[in-house]
Amino acid sequence: MIREYFDQEIFDFIKSNENVDPFKLSLSLKHYPPDIRKMISRQIHSRQKLKRKVPEWLNYDKIILPDPVSIEQASSKLTAIYKSEFVNGGVLVDLTGGLGVDTMFFAEKADKVIYVERDPEISAVADYNISLMGLENVEVICQSAEAFLNEWTDDVDYFYLDPSRRNQEGKVFRLEDSEPNLIEIQHRLLKRSKLVITKVAPYIDLKYAIKTVNHLKEIHVVAIDNECKEVLLICAEEHIEKDVKIITANHAGTRFRKFSATVLSELKSECEISSIGKFVYDPNVAIRKAGLFRSICMGFGLSKFAPNSHIYFSDILNPEFPGRIFEKIDILAFNKFMKNPPVKKANITTRNFPFTVAEIRNRAKIREGGEIYIFGTTDQNRNLCFIVCQKVREIQL
Repeated sequence: MIREYFDQEIFDFIKSNENVDPFKLSLSLKHYPPDIRKMISRQIHSRQKLKRKVPEWLNYDKIILPDPVSIEQASSKLTAIYKSEFVNGGVLVDLTGGLGVDTMFFAEKADKVIYVERDPEISAVADYNISLMGLENVEVICQSAEAFLNEWTDDVDYFYLDPSRRNQEGKVFRLEDSEPNLIEIQHRLLKRSKLVITKVAPYIDLKYAIKTVNHLKEIHVVAIDNECKEVLLICAEEHIEKDVKIITANHAGTRFRKFSATVLSELKSECEISSIGKFVYDPNVAIRKAGLFRSICMGFGLSKFAPNSHIYFSDILNPEFPGRIFEKIDILAFNKFMKNPPVKKANITTRNFPFTVAEIRNRAKIREGGEIYIFGTTDQNRNLCFIVCQKVREIQL
């Protein structure tokens, strides 16, 4: 445990230099032994990463942090708060404790939380920080998730796990290739709890998850400022229906805005295909990840520009739409636009389009920025075109 390296002088030095480049700083710490220099540099680097995740933790002057990699893998405050809403009293077991962000927010809602972590150093750091923050309802166990489940015999109310990939190369995420392997242990988890909450990579294939995971009740796609951060699989043994509810949540401004539909309702929904309408709608990233393209069309009374373009129109402004809203200026054919671009400066996005934004800018000589927004897309007849518009509002919902 690195705790023995710390004294008040070290804590004060780290606190006063927490915004300094840790690598440059390490060169000026020659009066410390090499292991202390390395530790100080790591702590400052980790504090800088933590500031973007859970800045409130830095109010604890004597907080100790694991390696920066552990900070990067941890949940942010907003996503941890979102997950804590699944919990109402009872006992929760966090099978992949890590930094402990999720554990500590779960502790605000559960009667007791059992933190399980296989890495001795990370576990010891979490134990120290949990004590520092005065969380008396958290028990720390240094053990693998599999070993814990083999020895633990009591039922609990919730299991939470955040599996990591065994093979860190590439972005293909399969639960069979993760630790712990949800597919191997899901039967035991479901038998011994009311709810199993699993955080998976945001790029997981949702159709694969629905096909693979037993008793899957809900899928939550969680985004922050229109960037997909987490996908949550919610399982309960009592849920035996084939249909799965998909909830999208994007935090922008001060709150999460949600939209939901079931897999079956999405398949059954029908959209009018039309480019008629004064207003143009671009769904947020959570809805695009969830694939609720028909449901969002039906739910907000919109028409769809083309079956595969996922851009929508309406004559009447619907301010509650979860995404960006624009006022249409014109729709131009590809060749006409390229031959005589209507603007010299614009924000460009592509949807179902064969050219990149960079290629469009280079060919049309359009600089980035300004008040005009352009969507390169494909119409219902598979013709390339550009939708030129201006933003109705600045806040993405």
